[in-house]
Amino acid sequence: MDSHSLISLAKQTISDYSLCNQNEDSLLIGVSGGVDSIVLCHVLYSLGYSIAIAHCNFQLRNAESDADEQFVRAFAKEHSIPVFVHTENTHEYAEKKAISIEMAAREIRYNWFNTLCDAESFSKIAIAHNANDSIETFFINLFRTTGIKGLTGIPIKNDRIIRPLSFASRNEIETYARENSLRYRTDSTNSQNIFLRNKIRNQLLPLCREIAPHSFESMQQTISHIGKAEEIYRDTIVKEIKKITSVVNNTQVIDKELLHNHKYSETLLFEILHPYGFNPDIIQQLFFSLQSEQNIGKIFSSNKYKAIVDRDFIFIEENINQKSFSIQIFESDIVEKKQIKTPYGTFIFNKCTIENFSLNTAPNHASFDKDTLTFPLTLRTWNYGDSFRPFGMKGKMKISDFLINEKIPVHAKQNILVLESDTKIIWVCGLRISEDTKITSSTKNVLCIDI
Repeated sequence: MDSHSLISLAKQTISDYSLCNQNEDSLLIGVSGGVDSIVLCHVLYSLGYSIAIAHCNFQLRNAESDADEQFVRAFAKEHSIPVFVHTENTHEYAEKKAISIEMAAREIRYNWFNTLCDAESFSKIAIAHNANDSIETFFINLFRTTGIKGLTGIPIKNDRIIRPLSFASRNEIETYARENSLRYRTDSTNSQNIFLRNKIRNQLLPLCREIAPHSFESMQQTISHIGKAEEIYRDTIVKEIKKITSVVNNTQVIDKELLHNHKYSETLLFEILHPYGFNPDIIQQLFFSLQSEQNIGKIFSSNKYKAIVDRDFIFIEENINQKSFSIQIFESDIVEKKQIKTPYGTFIFNKCTIENFSLNTAPNHASFDKDTLTFPLTLRTWNYGDSFRPFGMKGKMKISDFLINEKIPVHAKQNILVLESDTKIIWVCGLRISEDTKITSSTKNVLCIDI
């Protein structure tokens, strides 16, 4: 393929997949300084698009990284293209986040690209991934265990990210660079078989060509076929997932009975959990745990999410380090419709005489005999060992037992607050007040609280 053909095919690809519009879109191009990104930049520049360059200095190769930055700056200046540069210590970022260097670099790059787009009003982010990258990604996901989606290579577009050179091989891109006398930087680590991608690129794919000279083209076609099949599969999976799940307060909820009775229950569970970062082994463990009632309350975790197995449901929510919460409420604070905001809801306080009181049985409402209260009141998260005397009962009950009786899901228990008066719990908020502070025939003054 000569230079003219590559430009023509890039133009056709942009049109066929509606990647961008020359009259409407301004493009931010991720440019590392390597041959792929330099050629992408040159192609879009030659096609007359409004472009700017974004370069990340990851500080991974010392002087070599700084030389890459200087090269990209010089290239931008030579072609009168605006350039933006971001520098970050990738090793520190990876350590802080407890992720791999590759993942850290990816997060840094795309987080900055998106921030830059918003700040500078770029409509699209052009990335120089090519056909070789897509085949390498296919093998990476194959080795790591993945769903069908992972075998479709790298998508040609994803939201505002576009990949206009997805059709081209690395050899074709290098030919274009030679024919147009384009200089570029070569990452010295590309030849080091430290990372899995490099091993696939430098060892596996050459062996594939040796075994079958046309393997590259065959793999391209296979990945394309899988991609089309995955679209059909995805449509069906989405419909089936909707039948057994719901979303409540940002929590994904799976109905255990509907899942169990589904013909493809294990596949559905994988497709639900895998996007949340759960690896296949954890998903399989969770699936098998559903067969035993002893596993109620068990928690399975990915890096950012947790799946809690409850009696009738599986709850998927973000991992958040819960901190104990406690505030004091003084009598002087309580004026008409006084609002106190907490991470667990806004509490609205009102006081009145018994003559002006009207009964409210809503779950998020509580009414107390104000004269039985000792201020300041304490609003806090509950602790194991806490107990109170529930309204309508003679004896005390542990909060933990009370929540079980009320069938509060495991994941929701951590968000329960209690209200104390003189170290005694007078309200399990949103559930039940204490027998000790209820309104009686002798009540004169009332304190009402709504969440």
